[in-house]
Amino acid sequence: QMYKGGRIPKSLHPNLGTLNLVSALEVSSNPYFSILAGDYLHDPMQLYSAAQDFGFGQKTAIALPGEMSGSIPKDIATNRTGLYSVAIGQHSLLTTPLQSACMLSAIANGGTLPSPRIVDLVVGKGHHLE
Repeated sequence: QMYKGGRIPKSLHPNLGTLNLVSALEVSSNPYFSILAGDYLHDPMQLYSAAQDFGFGQKTAIALPGEMSGSIPKDIATNRTGLYSVAIGQHSLLTTPLQSACMLSAIANGGTLPSPRIVDLVVGKGHHLE
């Protein structure tokens, strides 16, 4: 479906009716989050900056060889379909599982992006040795 100069990603649930943020999260509504990015960001590059703030497009600095940085598409300011797709984690957005885990940890920890580390041994509940 075309919307304001770009193609909105399809929904697995086509007739959901009116959604709010909570219900859109519950059903993982692609159209809701695509339209949210397209209609409520003053500049599409705000999505790019937010992705960087969550650690996407850069290495986490974990002590593992060969870590990849992934990438955030830079064409979202001129490619409306790309903007809609990046808003739901698609297009040419490349992230690592560790970056995704760090992003979710930041949400769970009040916005603080963690520095992941390798743990050699877990001793008891809540204690570890490095």
